[in-house]
Amino acid sequence: MSTNPSITFARRPHDWDAAGHLLGQYQEWLREHITTPVPERLWYELDVERVTIESSFGRPHHLAVAWIGPVPVGILGARVQTERAELTRFFVRPMARGRGVAPLLLASMLHRLASHGLTEVGLVTSPADMPAAARLYERFGFEPTAAATACGGLVHMARQLEPHAVVVQEVG
Repeated sequence: MSTNPSITFARRPHDWDAAGHLLGQYQEWLREHITTPVPERLWYELDVERVTIESSFGRPHHLAVAWIGPVPVGILGARVQTERAELTRFFVRPMARGRGVAPLLLASMLHRLASHGLTEVGLVTSPADMPAAARLYERFGFEPTAAATACGGLVHMARQLEPHAVVVQEVG
């Protein structure tokens, strides 16, 4: 069994099933670890997305699944809005953390979005609850935006994408 992570973009039933399972684990992890107040609608949206994952993240959106061998260990979604995308549902199972999965997922998604002609990508994060994620985003060139909000500790970050450019500045 390979110990190096690999990435697929969900297309087959097997990918969608794995992503739905990971989304459920993400929801459990959020409930246990997030101290930032979360709007109730988030829990409803996650429940709906788990059972409608293919229609929630099918074209024109994107969903990356990370694998270590045959085991799904991470997901990252992107919702496309004209020339920009919003990253969402970024999760790596605790047993796979520290193995390069998160940087590989993020680099793969940024490359895919740039290759599809998108020019900007944003995300919302909670640096207080997920400091490692916030540091990862900064290493990949994300910066707080003018729309950044301190609402409940959530911060909006964004970066520009250039098609055919290397989108990863540093991994590791």
